[in-house]
Amino acid sequence: MLDNGREVTLSVNEGLAGACARSKETIFVEDAYNDSRFNQRVDSATGYRTRGVMCVPVMGSSNDELLGVLQVVNKRSHSASSPNISSVREQTESDANADASHTQASGFGETDERVLKGFAFLATVAISSAQQLQAEREARARYDSLSRLSRHLLSNFDLRAIQAAVRKEGPQLVAADRAHLLLLDAQGGVLWTQVGEHPAVLPLWTDEPNPVHASLLASVVIEEKRQVIQDAARDPSLVYDESIRLGLRSTTGVLRSTGHSQEQTT
Repeated sequence: MLDNGREVTLSVNEGLAGACARSKETIFVEDAYNDSRFNQRVDSATGYRTRGVMCVPVMGSSNDELLGVLQVVNKRSHSASSPNISSVREQTESDANADASHTQASGFGETDERVLKGFAFLATVAISSAQQLQAEREARARYDSLSRLSRHLLSNFDLRAIQAAVRKEGPQLVAADRAHLLLLDAQGGVLWTQVGEHPAVLPLWTDEPNPVHASLLASVVIEEKRQVIQDAARDPSLVYDESIRLGLRSTTGVLRSTGHSQEQTT
């Protein structure tokens, strides 16, 4: 959510917008500060004073997928909410009565809800189109990166140049922050890679009581199978903090054995 150019992030478990997201139903609130669901953090951050609120869910084409929430606050006047379009010329008496009951509750009425739901439908179309376009761009970027990486690997026989190509193109393939190709020196018992201009060497065993068999890198070497760690800094199976040795903090790590080398994306 943007407020005057500033991005505000809200959890689906907090605030009136979060309540709307969870229930997938329209919410009317007359006085936000008297509603326990209201999160005052946004007002505190922006200096705005919220009173009446209406929230409408933005649903996907399947009507089961939630894309977001449309939220309007502080209705200016009853007449200001009426859309100036030719298709809506006159409000019926029943609509007026229904609007009056909702206006007493929040300032917003059923006419406002219908208008906002119509806008939510248009938003669904726009968001779906944008997501599809973004997915196509990402797929194209991955293809181009894989093509460049393949050409480089097949035409280059310098190990450091190959590692550099993996670091450059690897992140694009799986939307990672970084990628490393760690080569195994079986005789020395280490994995090594290149971080900038300097090599990084990761030992595969230690004299400490806890054997390095529990280490992520060693388990890939020994078991020769892929390992996935969602938070490398907190995983109890890691003896070494490889992310510190590589000069970065991993939030997700995937290591795959490729014969005598290991490829890591973080």
